[in-house]
Amino acid sequence: MREQREAAILRQQFHIGNRKNYILSLVGKLLVVVMSISSSLIFTFVVESLEYQSIQKFLYGLAMVGVYIVANMACGLFRRKYQNTYLRKALTQFKNYVFSKILRQPISSYASGDTAKFISAFSNDLNSIEQNYLVGELNLFVEILNYVVTAAVLLILNVPLGITLVVSSLIAILVSFRFGGKVVKNEAETMEKASDFVAQTKDLLSGFTVIKSFQAENQIMSVFQEKNVELESTKQKRRASNDTVSLAGNIASILVSVIFLSVGFLLAFNGQISVGKIIGFYELSGNMLSPIRSLGVLVANRHAADALIQRIERDIEDTHTTQSRKATLSTAPTSITLRDLSFGYGNGRPVLHAINHTFEAGKRYALVGGSGSGKSTLLKLLVGFLPGYTGQIQYDGTELRQLDLDQLLEHVSMIQQEVFCFNSSIANNITMFRDFPQEELSHAIQRAGLSALCAAKGTDYLCGEGGCHLSGGERQRVSIARCLIRKSPIILVDEAEAALDNETASAVLQTILGLDSTMRIVVSHRLDAPILRQYDEILVLHNGSIEECGTFEDLLNRKGYFYSLYQISQ
Repeated sequence: MREQREAAILRQQFHIGNRKNYILSLVGKLLVVVMSISSSLIFTFVVESLEYQSIQKFLYGLAMVGVYIVANMACGLFRRKYQNTYLRKALTQFKNYVFSKILRQPISSYASGDTAKFISAFSNDLNSIEQNYLVGELNLFVEILNYVVTAAVLLILNVPLGITLVVSSLIAILVSFRFGGKVVKNEAETMEKASDFVAQTKDLLSGFTVIKSFQAENQIMSVFQEKNVELESTKQKRRASNDTVSLAGNIASILVSVIFLSVGFLLAFNGQISVGKIIGFYELSGNMLSPIRSLGVLVANRHAADALIQRIERDIEDTHTTQSRKATLSTAPTSITLRDLSFGYGNGRPVLHAINHTFEAGKRYALVGGSGSGKSTLLKLLVGFLPGYTGQIQYDGTELRQLDLDQLLEHVSMIQQEVFCFNSSIANNITMFRDFPQEELSHAIQRAGLSALCAAKGTDYLCGEGGCHLSGGERQRVSIARCLIRKSPIILVDEAEAALDNETASAVLQTILGLDSTMRIVVSHRLDAPILRQYDEILVLHNGSIEECGTFEDLLNRKGYFYSLYQISQ
């Protein structure tokens, strides 16, 4: 029930503030029907004038053709204007709404990296929704209106022919609907395969450097071809089902034409109607034959598109709003306390267990340990990236589960190993497209060590896709500037120096450690004595637990696990 209600809200995005354009689009389609029927009636009039050899009637017919051409042009311009405006606004609002829902998703929903369903919603799914739902709805309106109005006109002009055409065409339409269910099923399957194909292509392109480095082009090509064949085979089935419905409609329309002409000529032989009228009425009957050929496909495709809308709604359902996180922090947190914190990724083996510690405002903390000891996992837990932990994570005594995570992230910033930069200016990447006073931007650039870069290239310099126009150190400094301009009182750093050379890594870490009045928790794999001496406390993780903690000198003097790690690294 809730899913249907949410899907209905999603459909409403097409019409919010857009009903005038929608109604006028329907009016435009109505004018198309009027013009179509008018052309058939004018054709009948002209044919009859030739049959009766009436020059006056023929001239009237030519005059009507002239009027028709002008009226048809005016109606076409009217329809084009409002239909295009309706589609533009409907699709714009729909995409804005979907993307706003995606942005409201909790960070944990992206932990798996499964973003292909969202990309598909803006590519394959959206194209189908535009053609089969929005345009399809207007075309469906035209075909039904065409059928109803034409049937009424024929019944008025000639009852026997009208009844013959209505009865035979209704049977034919029902036959074409018989095949529609398979179209819906095949369309849904195609969209699913298309989403998988997008996911795989995105994954393969993301690993392009790995593919080239290991010369795995042939193997990866085989993987790509397999998914490609799956998708195209599914699309072939969809096209086949569409063709089946169309073929059934075409055969049915031919049979209806044969029945119509047979009854018409029988009436002509009996002198009940002129041959000119039969030819003219046959032209008019085309408005009823068209729905026979197309209604089945239009209805089936619209059902399939509606199923896509429901699927998009399921994919973007805002699970964040269902959580009872209402508490907020009125001031910047002064402490983070961990009590018996444990966490596992679902494979049965805990990554962290029984972690107890308190981090205090303004201090510098290092998390060190071997690979897989849980350092990065601990940072992700601190900002709510990973749900499902046991124990407690308290910000000034308030448990993380009870906090509004969006509000918490106003106080906490995270610098990750791989810094993402948008293909926009350095300034936009620092401000994240927000408005900040120029002096604050300049101050953040200066403190983050970006002054030389900005002096050489300017703050309007484009960073490139994923920041490809910047070096690793420059991207890290951009991420530091992001934290600085937000004035984040808590900064979490996840191996920011891992992919950097020693000199750049030391400079980046020195910048982070030099940020006064900020709680800094830094995950580091470099055991560099000059840097480690600057931390107020070093937490040494081993097998998911805190093995030791203390200052650099304290840990060396104990000659415990940290001492062993340090000696190996030298």
